[in-house]
Amino acid sequence: MKNDLLVKAQRGDRDAQGEIVERQMSMILYEARRLASRQADIDDMVQEGSIAVLKAIERFNPQRGNFAAFARKCVRNAMIDLYAVERRRREENGLDAETVVARQAEEMPPALAEWLNGLGRTERQFVYLALGIQDDIQRTPQELAAIYDRAPWYIYKKLQAIKDDARKVMQA
Repeated sequence: MKNDLLVKAQRGDRDAQGEIVERQMSMILYEARRLASRQADIDDMVQEGSIAVLKAIERFNPQRGNFAAFARKCVRNAMIDLYAVERRRREENGLDAETVVARQAEEMPPALAEWLNGLGRTERQFVYLALGIQDDIQRTPQELAAIYDRAPWYIYKKLQAIKDDARKVMQA
């Protein structure tokens, strides 16, 4: 990023600030997709990330390093804080993940619920996201690839294996 644009932005030039936020938008979207579990959360996190970039412009000291790295850290921290606040709010309202999953488990066949409980924590979370068990939003392999930072073909193969296992459980 050019230093003169950053200097203008630090002096309060709204156009320069907007230009910097636009240049950082792909990083903001990447971080939002990694951390969010629902589309509504992604929108909130993008907004929070944009605000974090504006705050980073104000606080950045050029003698201490690279602006892009500083902005990324500010954006990630702001998104993690937002996630924590949202999670606390859901827990206070009785909408924590365990409660939602428990309610869903009551409605699913016992064999399938038992199979899900037998999975490891990461694999179970993957199934919940893929099938929309936690938040009623089924995700595509591309969305799961962004969340888990894996290639879409890997996610697709993993989904196929999980679906095959689930079918075997239901047929048994």
